[in-house]
Amino acid sequence: MTDSPELPVQPQNSPFEDPLANALLPVVVLIGRPNVGKSTMFNRLTRSRDALVADLPGLTRDRQYGRGRMGPVPYLIVDTGGFEPDSRHGISSAMAKQTRQALVEADHIIFVVDGRDGLVPHDLDIGLELRRHTDKVTVVVNKTEGMARATVSAEFYQLGLGEPVAVSSAHGDGVAEMIDIVLAEEARVHEEEVERLALAAEQAGEAIDSSADPTSTATPASPPSRSSGPFGFPVRTSAA
Repeated sequence: MTDSPELPVQPQNSPFEDPLANALLPVVVLIGRPNVGKSTMFNRLTRSRDALVADLPGLTRDRQYGRGRMGPVPYLIVDTGGFEPDSRHGISSAMAKQTRQALVEADHIIFVVDGRDGLVPHDLDIGLELRRHTDKVTVVVNKTEGMARATVSAEFYQLGLGEPVAVSSAHGDGVAEMIDIVLAEEARVHEEEVERLALAAEQAGEAIDSSADPTSTATPASPPSRSSGPFGFPVRTSAA
């Protein structure tokens, strides 16, 4: 599969500066335990360095919003902090609350796991939380550079969230194909709308050409006839 075309570059402003335009965009949320590469994936998809990236768990604590610049259609992408569903106190609890709010807002959820670590109990805990959102979750196995994708992805079927997609967000391997899969329905609807508008424009052009063609056999509508009313003003009467 060929890479998705890069979307037109726009200023890296807050995604909320044009609320009406953004309300129409699909929202894609990145979720996963700490240190699985969510922020690196966010930077890859937004073609930016807006998200802080380091090999330290818990670096991202608040939701980070950006505009997707890789994929078949425009979209908003949300980076979340490391999700610890069972956390009840402190910063981890606040991060979990932020993540749950992002899940409510999401049209699509990318559940990022670490292919080098394999499936761990923390992933299973998050998977249970995501079961109520199964219809919009894609499991993405990150950090698979230099590994057999089918082999490294196999154990993540245990999450019960569909077919995992293997990528390397640091190297860009498989990321374009992954976002194409996530946004496949939006891409289909967008293509149908483009075709509908093109057909409407073509039909409108043909109608204009026909009305301007002196050889056209179409009979122009007769203007209404006029006669004088009782006070000498013209009044409309039916055409004969």
